[in-house]
Order: sequence, then structure tokens, then C-alpha cells
Amino acid sequence: MKENDLEEMKDDILEDVENSEVEAKDDETKSQIEDLNSLLKEKDEEIKELNDKYLRKAAEFDNFRKRMQKDKADSIKYANQKILLDIINVIDNLERAIDSGKESKDFDSFFQGVDMIKGQFLSMLEKNHNLKCFESLNQDFDPEIHEAIAMEPTDDENQIVLEEFQKGYFFEERVLRHAKVKVSQPNA
Repeated sequence: MKENDLEEMKDDILEDVENSEVEAKDDETKSQIEDLNSLLKEKDEEIKELNDKYLRKAAEFDNFRKRMQKDKADSIKYANQKILLDIINVIDNLERAIDSGKESKDFDSFFQGVDMIKGQFLSMLEKNHNLKCFESLNQDFDPEIHEAIAMEPTDDENQIVLEEFQKGYFFEERVLRHAKVKVSQPNA
């Protein structure tokens, strides 16, 4: 064999080796590309699934928010329902008292009936709605709960409530209405 022939053979062998390596690399690359494409498809599906979950959760939250707003509006709208039902019962009793007064013309019985209705009404307000009337007459004047609308000079050293023009009320622990009173004014 000639040297040229050997060189050609060597080149052919090297070329065959390179081709086989390229084919091997191509197969390996194709396999990697297929793996990456498969992984990409999985990730695309996962993204679609997560996006769908996100949209559902956003819709659920929006529905929840709307439901809470409606519930709040209904609560405000119907907040006085209980007290109104209680007041209707008192109105019924007043109507009965008026009808009874028309028939009997007995003022004392009528007065007692109206006084009983007043007691029932105040009792209902205290028991069901925590509204309490407070006593002011002959008590020390307290600007937190009393409103002095008149004063009368006296020999008392302290300011005492002498007369109550309008009762005061607590709702829970807060003054709902100050009592309007006449207060003693100590002589100086």
C-alpha cells in the first residue's frame, strides 16, 4: 500500500468516526430536544391549570365580596326589625286601651291601662334593647348625664337636680339622651 492510500484510509476512518460521533450527538440532541419539548408541554399544561385555578379563585372572591356587601346592606336595611316588632305590640295595646276608653268612659281605668302600657314598653326596651332610664331628681348634678336648662338659687352647697323636665336614657353604657333638669345654684 502506498502512503497516499494510507492517508486516504486514515482520512476515511477519521471521517467515519466523526460521522458516527455526529450521528450519536444528533441522536442524543434529538432525545434531549424531545425531552425538553415534553417538559415544555407539561409546564404549559401546568400554567394553564394554575391560570384556571387563579381565575376561579378570583371569581369566587368577587362573588364572596358581592355577597358580603349584600349581607351588609340587608343587615342595615333590616336592623330595626326587632325593635319595630316590639313597638307594634305596644301600639296594639294602646289601640285596645283607646277602644276600651271609648266604651267605658272610666278615666281611672283608662289611666291605669295607659300606665301599664308605659311600664310594659319601658320594660321591653330595657330587657330587649338595653335602653335604661336613669333617675335624676334629688341627685347630684352630673354634666355627663344631665343638661341644665334652668337654675334656682338655694342654700345647698352642692348642685342638686331640683326638677326633671325630660328623662335621660342610657343605651348600653352610653348616654343616649341627657336628662333636661333644673339645678340648684349655691349662694355665693
